[in-house]
Amino acid sequence: MKILSYNIDHGGLEGKNKKYRWPKIIHAVKQENPDILVILEAWGWRKNKELKTFAKKTGYKYFFISKSNTLHNIALLSRIAPKKVIFYKKGFHHSLVWAYFNHKNHQFALLGVHLSPVNEKIRFREGKKIIHVAKKYPNSVIIGDFNSLSPNDQYNKIKLIRLFRKNNIIKFGNKRIETRVMKKFFQSGFVDAVKLFSKKGIPYTVPTKKPTDEKHIARLRFDYALVSKPLISSMSGTKEIKNQYTDTASDHYPILLEIF
Repeated sequence: MKILSYNIDHGGLEGKNKKYRWPKIIHAVKQENPDILVILEAWGWRKNKELKTFAKKTGYKYFFISKSNTLHNIALLSRIAPKKVIFYKKGFHHSLVWAYFNHKNHQFALLGVHLSPVNEKIRFREGKKIIHVAKKYPNSVIIGDFNSLSPNDQYNKIKLIRLFRKNNIIKFGNKRIETRVMKKFFQSGFVDAVKLFSKKGIPYTVPTKKPTDEKHIARLRFDYALVSKPLISSMSGTKEIKNQYTDTASDHYPILLEIF
C-alpha cells in the first residue's frame, strides 16, 4: 500500500489561475499511483467542486475535505473505503483529518496533519493534540507538513540560526533552533519512517526549484511520515519524490510511505 502526502502550495494557484499547477501536480500523483493521498493546502477547495474534479482527474473514488480555520484545507483521497473519517478544527491553526481503514486484515488509523507556520510553541500544543488522537489506536500513521525541524537531522545549527536571523525568520526559534515538536512525537513512541530508510544526509522537502519566498531559504525537512512502533515491521520503504514535475509543481516535495 502506498500513502502519499503532498503540500501543493495554495491549491496549485499561480497568479489568478487557481489550477495553473494542476497538470504537474496530477502527473506527479499519477506517476506514484498511491492508494491513499493526503493533499495539504487544498486552498479554498470545496468537496463537490475543486476536490471532486481533482479526484476524477487522479482516479480516486473516495474523497473528503477537512475545512480548516484558514483556507488551507486538508484533502483525503483514497481508493480504499475508510471505515470512519473525522475532522478536527478546534485547537488547530489549520485542521486535522483522521481516518480509520480496515483493508485486507490490515487495520490502521491515518492522520493527515498541517501544523502551524507561526512558531514552535503553537505547534507543540497542536502536536500534543495529535498525539492524543493517534494514541487511541495502536496502529497509527501520522503524515503531512509538520512545519518543524527534527533533532535527528544533522543541521549546522549555528549557521542556520544566523541565516534565519538575517532574514527575520523566527518560526524555528529566536536564540536557538527549536526541535521540541518532533522530539515530543518521538518520545511518545512514533517512529520517523523516512529516517529509517534514508540515513545519510537530510531528506529535505523544501525548497523545490519553484520560485518561493524568503521562508524557504535553506534545505529543510518539514514533511514527515511517522508510524507507531507496531507498524515498523510492515513498512517496505519511504522516499521524497523529486523529479522534473515535483521540482516546480509546488514549494514542497511530496513524501511517499509504502506499508503492508
